[in-house]
Amino acid sequence: MKVSKTRLDFGWRHSKRKVSLILIISVVFTYLFAFNTSAFAQTNLPRGYEKLAQSEALELYVNKDNGGIAVKDKRNDYIWKSIVDESMYPIDDLNKQWKNYVQSIFAINYIDMANRDTPPNRGFSSGEGTIIEVKTIKNGVEIEYNLEPIGISIALEFTLDEDQFVVRIPASKIKEVPIVKAGTGSTSKKETEIQYGLISVELLPFFGAATDEIDGYLLYPDGPGGLTLYSEVKNRPADVKVGKWKIYSNDKVDVQDLFGEEGSRYRAHLPIFGIKNEENAFLAAVTEGIEQTGITAYPSGYVVGINHMNFDFIYRYHYDLTMSNISIDNNTLGKVVARAEKNLNLIDKEIRFFMLYDEKANYSEMANVYRNYLLDQGLLKNRIPVDSKIPLSMTLFMGITEQQMLFNKFIPMTTVDQTTQILKTLKENQVDEITAILKGWQKGGYGQWPRNWPFDSKLGKKKQIENLNEYVKSNQIDLYLENCFDFARGQVGGFSARTDIVLDGSHLPVTSRYSKAYLLNPTVSAFRHQEFLKKIQAYHGFNVAYEDLGKVIYFDYHKEHPSQRHETVEKWQEILQTAQQDGRKTAVDGANQYVFADTDFIYNMPTKTFGYFITDREIPFLQMILYGSVPYSTENGNLSYDLQLQKLKWVEYGSSPTFELTSEQPLKLKNTNYNHLFTSSFDYWQDNVIEIYTEFNERLKGVYGNQMIQHQEIAPNLIEIKYSNGYQGFINYNDYPYHLQGIRIPAKDYVIVTDRGKIQ
Repeated sequence: MKVSKTRLDFGWRHSKRKVSLILIISVVFTYLFAFNTSAFAQTNLPRGYEKLAQSEALELYVNKDNGGIAVKDKRNDYIWKSIVDESMYPIDDLNKQWKNYVQSIFAINYIDMANRDTPPNRGFSSGEGTIIEVKTIKNGVEIEYNLEPIGISIALEFTLDEDQFVVRIPASKIKEVPIVKAGTGSTSKKETEIQYGLISVELLPFFGAATDEIDGYLLYPDGPGGLTLYSEVKNRPADVKVGKWKIYSNDKVDVQDLFGEEGSRYRAHLPIFGIKNEENAFLAAVTEGIEQTGITAYPSGYVVGINHMNFDFIYRYHYDLTMSNISIDNNTLGKVVARAEKNLNLIDKEIRFFMLYDEKANYSEMANVYRNYLLDQGLLKNRIPVDSKIPLSMTLFMGITEQQMLFNKFIPMTTVDQTTQILKTLKENQVDEITAILKGWQKGGYGQWPRNWPFDSKLGKKKQIENLNEYVKSNQIDLYLENCFDFARGQVGGFSARTDIVLDGSHLPVTSRYSKAYLLNPTVSAFRHQEFLKKIQAYHGFNVAYEDLGKVIYFDYHKEHPSQRHETVEKWQEILQTAQQDGRKTAVDGANQYVFADTDFIYNMPTKTFGYFITDREIPFLQMILYGSVPYSTENGNLSYDLQLQKLKWVEYGSSPTFELTSEQPLKLKNTNYNHLFTSSFDYWQDNVIEIYTEFNERLKGVYGNQMIQHQEIAPNLIEIKYSNGYQGFINYNDYPYHLQGIRIPAKDYVIVTDRGKIQ
């Protein structure tokens, strides 16, 4: 601030010393004021907002002119805005489309229903011609946005539920009305009727948006969980991309996209995201319409310097349609287009925003409030008895068929008798809690889907199978037979390629590009599962593990048994519940939220993010939800390049110690499709397995079965974890020891401190 000397001489008759003091105070005040507006700008609302609802913790404001909303946290007066205004960003510098976008409650994609093969158009709630109607409802308001130029109207319900902000899109209040457009030119029709159809809704894309000066981050369910820190914008590429995930599974029904790397890259196991701005945060969770939802994270630098996230609700999916076929050298070529579905998927959508403030504005508390919500709703159940030991998680690979020129060869890696002997050896060495999954036990071994019974005769006869059943039952060992009920290979047979498989929107089979592999219709999968349970009725010691069930869903245009994505989820849950009603425990491959309530064990939990070059920190958010409720395992220790580091990762992520083992030497697998298992001999790994099991149950005693309520990196490569019983854990990934609060944490080691401050 420049002070005029004339003004000083005329208005102030003070000494130079006092003038200097005033100047200093002015500069300090200006600095503090600038800091305040940067960090805490969300404490004032522009004109036009009216308070229309309140709860004990929150107030809801609505702008009836533009349909904008804002939520005030009464506990500290922070205001969460839904649209960007000039106080945050110079919106007048943006082009028309982006200006409409940042000032919209929602953006939509829509198409001309007469041309469903064309790319969608974009529309905005703040666009020209939008008519807004506001009416009060219980604990909130309903706002109808009528995008009159395209004949699409959407009603949104905004309500307050204690410290939660709830937004709903009732399916019954989405309308698509034909519009009439005037013709152009002397030979054209005077009027043309056009029917536009809704494809998707990008809801509240700028709710909680923030610029880089704010101390905060975006949280998203990439793998275990990832953070994009606002402060790290300088370290991102200039052409930064957005992060996109589909909840539970890629929405393209394609074998490669569902099961390959693409499937893992775009899968969100949880229907959530979070935003932290200074001492304020929220966790957003989809609570209705989960399966038809995507998540998008926009880091600063993607077109505008604003960090923001949102859910995308899908109302019409696209499917591939082959328009023409041309045969060249016996190869069929065709033009493939993406066609939108004809009918709307009319499913209610709901988001709950869990509002956090002050010391609770962090990702740990986001995990805590969401875990509590799942437990309260019965969507997560406590499966770990009090004072339980940490189980050893072990997959025993039993056999596989090696493809050869003339005759295929079955490779037995762990017979039934060898399985029993491995379990006996572990029990004799005081490994009391064992979760063992048998993989590749069916006729032909691993990959012979959809075979699910019996055991391959080269692995064991009926008597040996009965002995194994009796041994695990009498020794309280959780033994699971892994099966795959959603996948089938043509050369294996045992299913109908006409009535049992998934069809796409053209009513053609969904198959892999390189081999005759199919997806099974969910209703067929559930029936085959029931038949399997009948076959193992005599074996009460055998439980069931489900490959893929916790990481893949899809829709099916089957004529007799069509299935939307949410209906597929219902079938997967029915499968798990049927097994438990039959007295079996269930183990699930993958950690999609829909399995939490009906599984006894989750394996192959992710611990790595894909990143998209926007992830600055990897966190065990998914594990924090489950730890203390459902036991789970992550990476196999025998395949780790550094077993000590793997142990630290198990401790940090709350995983059981995990191994995939065989009785035979893994060299026998070198010419098979399972040659990634390069070190697996039980004889070689036996001592390590027993030692780690013993160590975990001695040093982590008192931790297992309690919730992980706080996780943070308190120094470079030094992690602190707090548990619900008052225990603390410190994990040191550094090559040197660390001293903290009188505690020495050795290099590449961990320390557990009890609630009384003792190291155990």
